[in-house]
Amino acid sequence: MDKTLQTLQHNLEIAVQRADADGIEFWFARDLQTHLGYTRWENFQIAIKRAMESCEANKHKAFDHFRGATKMIELAVLISAKLMILCSPVMPVKGNKT
Repeated sequence: MDKTLQTLQHNLEIAVQRADADGIEFWFARDLQTHLGYTRWENFQIAIKRAMESCEANKHKAFDHFRGATKMIELAVLISAKLMILCSPVMPVKGNKT
């Protein structure tokens, strides 16, 4: 493998590679997305779907390589964002009598 490609692969693995409690390595697609040049999640989902179809076409179970996952996020951030939206003042529309 080309030295430049090896360096890129190594840097990518450091940036996004994770391991569970049993030491099994995995990556989150959203973490890989920007490193692979996708700016929009919707476009990356298409690439993921094609990769899954390729697995199946080659007699490999896609589920062995691609798993759905959810990621926990801090609820406090969502609450404050929601409150900001709900508390935003409503501006009257010009010419509309309320």
